[in-house]
Amino acid sequence: MSAQLSDNELLITRTFDAPAELVFSMWSDPEHFKNWMGPETFDCPVVEMDFRVGGAYRAMIRSDEHGENWFGGIYQEIERYTRLVFMVLIDLFYADEEWAKLRRPGAVEFMNKRVNAVSKALGDKPFLDGDNFTAGDLMMSTVLRGFPADEKLDPSLKAYINRCTSRPAFKRALDAQLCDFRDAA
Repeated sequence: MSAQLSDNELLITRTFDAPAELVFSMWSDPEHFKNWMGPETFDCPVVEMDFRVGGAYRAMIRSDEHGENWFGGIYQEIERYTRLVFMVLIDLFYADEEWAKLRRPGAVEFMNKRVNAVSKALGDKPFLDGDNFTAGDLMMSTVLRGFPADEKLDPSLKAYINRCTSRPAFKRALDAQLCDFRDAA
């Protein structure tokens, strides 16, 4: 498979030993989606889908340890059995919603655990893959830039963010994202 990607896109492919129709329905049929979505020990009791280009979806995964975790998004491209492109939003984007306020403490705790795991994985390396700046660094530094300013980040993570955000690839990806917002305004 070959694809033309812009600087701010990431293509992830995976081969499944199953018919394309079944794999596609795992993402497009709420009943299938409920059966596999979420990490081990999670279930997915709520799935709402308006499965069409421009349609929205919303789902909730939960576990005893992490409670409820809501997410959703918009379907951007649908080519039956071959391609599905969608945007994902998590509950932190709904800051004023009561359900988001209730989950915020758990989400912040979870975020802190993940940030600590990134710091540990990074160690003394300049990038996650040692000396190589990769798509993982592009994605991780984008996430870390959004970390709340009132939270204390380890100085090595601040330096990592600065290294990543000074890279030309990061600047191109950010400019492409901002261009979408400028065009929409």
